[in-house]
Amino acid sequence: MKKNILIVIISLVSFQVIQAEMNQQGSLRGIIAEKTTGIPLEFATIVAKNLQDTTIVKGTVTDKNGTFVISGLPSGQYKVSYSFIGFNKIELPVLTINSKQNNIDLGKLFIAESTKSLEDIE
Repeated sequence: MKKNILIVIISLVSFQVIQAEMNQQGSLRGIIAEKTTGIPLEFATIVAKNLQDTTIVKGTVTDKNGTFVISGLPSGQYKVSYSFIGFNKIELPVLTINSKQNNIDLGKLFIAESTKSLEDIE
């Protein structure tokens, strides 16, 4: 009887640990700045997309200091990109949110102005 109770207790604890792992949420944070001057950019957009189907999971814009935080990201793998009007879009390597790596600080991210220009209008 004691053996059966011990097995039930171990099973319940194992289930709770697995459930906590599956419900793990994380965050991404960082600063987006202009590449040549290092000046932080306000209103730059950063998006986390699901690696499997590329649907947007969460996104945000930077504040007046170029800072962003995307919180509440479920465990998984993400393609993260950031952009700003008139600048080249940047895609980061795949990022993974899990129990060991759930709050990722990307530090200072740089973005360069686009060299594309409009043709002369007649």
